[in-house]
Amino acid sequence: MEIERIGKLTERQRECLRLVLRHYTSKEMARELGIGVDAVDQRLKGAMKKLGVATRLEAARMLADYEGESHYRPAAMSAQPAFSNRRPARSIFRALSSALGLMLPRSRRSRVILGACLAGLLFGDMSVALPVDLYLRDRNVSGYLHATSGHVTSVEIDRKSVEALGPPPWPRRHLARILRQLEEMGAAKVVCFLRLDRRMNDAEDRELARQIRAMRGRVVLTVEPLGNWTDSKPLLPLPEFRSSAALAVPILVVVLGTAREVPLFWRMGPETYPVVAMELANESYRAEGSWMMRLLGVNLGRFPIDYTLDARTIPSVSAVDVLAGSVPEAKITGKTVLLSASHRPESYRLSAPGVGEIGQARAHIIAAETLLEGVPTEVPWTATFALAVILVIIAGLLRSACFSVLAIGSGMAIVLALPSLLFPYRIYIDVTPALFLMMLVGATFATIFVWRRRTKHVSADTAAQV
Repeated sequence: MEIERIGKLTERQRECLRLVLRHYTSKEMARELGIGVDAVDQRLKGAMKKLGVATRLEAARMLADYEGESHYRPAAMSAQPAFSNRRPARSIFRALSSALGLMLPRSRRSRVILGACLAGLLFGDMSVALPVDLYLRDRNVSGYLHATSGHVTSVEIDRKSVEALGPPPWPRRHLARILRQLEEMGAAKVVCFLRLDRRMNDAEDRELARQIRAMRGRVVLTVEPLGNWTDSKPLLPLPEFRSSAALAVPILVVVLGTAREVPLFWRMGPETYPVVAMELANESYRAEGSWMMRLLGVNLGRFPIDYTLDARTIPSVSAVDVLAGSVPEAKITGKTVLLSASHRPESYRLSAPGVGEIGQARAHIIAAETLLEGVPTEVPWTATFALAVILVIIAGLLRSACFSVLAIGSGMAIVLALPSLLFPYRIYIDVTPALFLMMLVGATFATIFVWRRRTKHVSADTAAQV
């Protein structure tokens, strides 16, 4: 008779009875099995009814007498080592879960959270979500556009100049005249964003070299690579030009067609050069950067470009107007001047959020204006990812799967709003890996919740038919 009663027990009821004999409470059993406390109580009540006993302990002892003591050997007294050879992966997984501080590492929810965290870390490290983060950042730009300081004036070899004097490279006498005119108008510094690495006419080259020397260090020439930026020798201006001028590197970190960041320094060959933006902003990090570069042997930090500075408000004049002397002195006097070529619309075109396409020279000016106004703060994606991990752990501790899904959904709404909330304070934050983590955990919890409700209804229908 007793054997028949025990034979009516389901495997789930037997699991609960085995844990009763190991002195587990209903809450501990629920965590162990990854189910709710109510489900545990229902199983135990059903088992007690089938066995005809009044307490769960009596039911557990009846099952133990029937199955033998091997099922109930305490874990601490078990002869099997903690890291079993049969299931090493499970033992390692449980150890990792415990190290992360997740409660009940063997429960279903903790496995979901741990797996989602690993997937989210891989997702963020691969920069898969970078386009989404950039979109969330750029959509706020148009509402905060403001004018530049006007500290830098752009002198451009534009279509008007090309129609008057022909396309570059111009004869060096024209460049010497432009520099002379800018010096007479009181320019504080001239950054020449043109290639001067080839000889043309000896007399005109000497004329340009004399004019550069006459300006006494107020001319900056650009250094470009022979090949790619990462591993290349520098393409230097002619010795007579660079002997009396400073050198700078016109490098921008371009992502998806938009210049996003600018390094403070760049190494090409044995030398370290400041970037054009630093020279335009008159920022003097040269000595510190060279010392740090020699010590570390790597590029120093980068700073993000603030595109709330409207590139359309940069003061600009045509190079041919400078030669003709028809430029108002107020646009040049005391200003830093960037001399560049912009006559070919297809060359060096970059996208500026909230504005449209701009030339590479204007991107350098916006970077310089960013240094002058103050560099925005960039919060890495790992910060929001850590916040998302805390939120999903808290949601996982809730008893109801429905409440867990609602908590994760509320957290996603908060994280999604962070880029827009922090943008007015010039804080850039990446949130997509955090959203990926919360979406993955929330979708899994919702699937478990729906599956449990469906299973419960099926079981109720089956019991009713019986």
